[in-house]
Amino acid sequence: MRVVLWGTRGAITTPGPAKVNHGANTACVTVSDGDRMLILDGGIGIIPLAERIMATRRPGEKQSLHLLMSHLHWDHVIGLPFFTPVFIPSFTLAINGRDAGQIASTTDRLFSSTYSPIKGTKNLGAELVYRGLDPGHTRMAGFEVSHTELSHPGGSMAFRIQSGERAVVYATDHEAGDRVRDEGLVELSRGADILVHDAQWTLSEREQSKGFGHSSWRDAVVCGLAAGVGTLVLFHHHPHHDDLVLEEMGRQAAAMAGSRMDVLVARDGMIIEP
Repeated sequence: MRVVLWGTRGAITTPGPAKVNHGANTACVTVSDGDRMLILDGGIGIIPLAERIMATRRPGEKQSLHLLMSHLHWDHVIGLPFFTPVFIPSFTLAINGRDAGQIASTTDRLFSSTYSPIKGTKNLGAELVYRGLDPGHTRMAGFEVSHTELSHPGGSMAFRIQSGERAVVYATDHEAGDRVRDEGLVELSRGADILVHDAQWTLSEREQSKGFGHSSWRDAVVCGLAAGVGTLVLFHHHPHHDDLVLEEMGRQAAAMAGSRMDVLVARDGMIIEP
């Protein structure tokens, strides 16, 4: 399996010289195995992904893409109007999430005359398919996909993507502290090779930001250790955190994890191969 982090920020993009190492794109991750690929969230990071897809495709080749949406907040969908494949008739994009109708209406609004000159998804070249996720396991693009609910205003979902013995869990926009939701995430993450976990806050910010729907680096470490994951990836960086702040958060998280778990601080363009 191959995990690529195309966008790792939360809320808004805030590029600048102090954020060169970790980047400024909002959330988008791909999990691939050979020719099979799943896209997780459609933030600004989906734009460089589109460039890669277009650069490697053969002219006229029919291609089906599968996008899993954790939720529909702005930072996780804002890249979709700039995702080149949706303008090309040889592409099909299946967008999967909690509610197919809500995904369809949200996506159409992104391409409406209010936000876009396209005047609605009916004028796109690609075929768009909207699917709600059933409970339990779903087979998608050759992967086994399961999910659980997270603690976030309006809701969010974590996904486990399994290919053979390898597993990756994507758990962004989660505020630790709800026992049922926390236990559900630990169970979903049990024995995973990689856990990409919301870690927006420092410890002091966490105390001041209850109810905002995000976790600290310590919350992420607690979850990763409880689930026995191999590698924890700190994700969904606060837009104001520069490289120095993120690197210090990573050092503290690694010290807490010790030899029990590897810890990485997500950065745009990072590639992880368990």
